[in-house]
Amino acid sequence: MTGEEIQGISEVTEEQATSMLKDWINNKHAPVIKLDLDCRGITLNQNEFDALVSFAYNCGTGGLLNSTLYRRICEGVRDSSLITNFQAWSNGGVRRIEGLYRRRTKEAAMFLNSDYTGNV
Repeated sequence: MTGEEIQGISEVTEEQATSMLKDWINNKHAPVIKLDLDCRGITLNQNEFDALVSFAYNCGTGGLLNSTLYRRICEGVRDSSLITNFQAWSNGGVRRIEGLYRRRTKEAAMFLNSDYTGNV
């Protein structure tokens, strides 16, 4: 969050920051993804949707909507082959960034197994 979202705020508690972040994500990324899925006639389970919103928060909504990962999900793929598509977004330039790799792996687990223990 930058600019208008935090203008005039000099101090927040962790609870307030968490609430602000959730509101920002739910107002910025979730509606765009939901609209695109609705236009395609695709319904996702909550865990699948949450994983895509997490991905979009980190990689951008445009990155998600134009990805092979999203195309395959829209085509109905719901198996472990998607893990590779999530993990493909783990690079900084030409090398893999371990923190991003772990995040993508946790998002794949959330999507495929409803596993929220990764706390992405």
